[in-house]
Amino acid sequence: MTSDVDGWVAVVTGAAAGIGLALVESYVADGARIVMADFDAPRLRSEAARLRASGAEVLDIAVDLGDAAAVDELAQRSVDRFGRIDVLCNNVGTIAFGPTWEIDLADWDRVLRVNLLSVVNGIRSFVPVMRAGGDDGHVVNTASMAAFMQLGGASSYVATKHAVVGLSIALAEDLEQAGSGIHVSVVCPGIVATAFAQPGAEIPPEDDLPAGVVSARAAAASIRAGMAARRFYVFTHEDSVDIVKDRYRRVLQGFDS
Repeated sequence: MTSDVDGWVAVVTGAAAGIGLALVESYVADGARIVMADFDAPRLRSEAARLRASGAEVLDIAVDLGDAAAVDELAQRSVDRFGRIDVLCNNVGTIAFGPTWEIDLADWDRVLRVNLLSVVNGIRSFVPVMRAGGDDGHVVNTASMAAFMQLGGASSYVATKHAVVGLSIALAEDLEQAGSGIHVSVVCPGIVATAFAQPGAEIPPEDDLPAGVVSARAAAASIRAGMAARRFYVFTHEDSVDIVKDRYRRVLQGFDS
């Protein structure tokens, strides 16, 4: 695939806000047709209506992405509308805070369902469709720099984001072994100016962001560039390289005598 997405069909989850919405806007600007999926039905309807008013071809579907049957239905409705799928962006996410031993089991269930099972369900429902339609395309799974950092206080989130990286590695290998042309990217954002961790929080304007924070639009641009270059790992922050180097320095210490 190239960076020219004119005529593509892209499915984006977590599409009502943040990085997901920025990806949708980026694709729409380049002529793609879009399936927007999110649990937040009112906001999803509002954003989809805004985009349609500007001439975009958008199908919005409110869905619990942790529900396998619901994601199967999402895939069927997407194909019924557009006939094929070129891009799947598994981007939905949530978080819970606290020491590992204090995080409630209900929060573990919620975070695992949203952050990991949504990606599993997206792959199971959409990859067969993509393969049947030409065995080409791109799957983009959103993980986090939490998969590389020494980070406490959010162990369920950290665990699921490690899992998304591992799942993406295995998916890429499975597709290659199957002779598929579908490419896989795993996105590891740093701090992005969204209301992800604080729903309802006011988001500063792009020209007034704190140091080390990038806008959702800038993160989407990094993802698009990574896709165009067919990179497996996609990072949104240049200084992420230092975090990755520190992680593997710690790993290599395991071989010290």
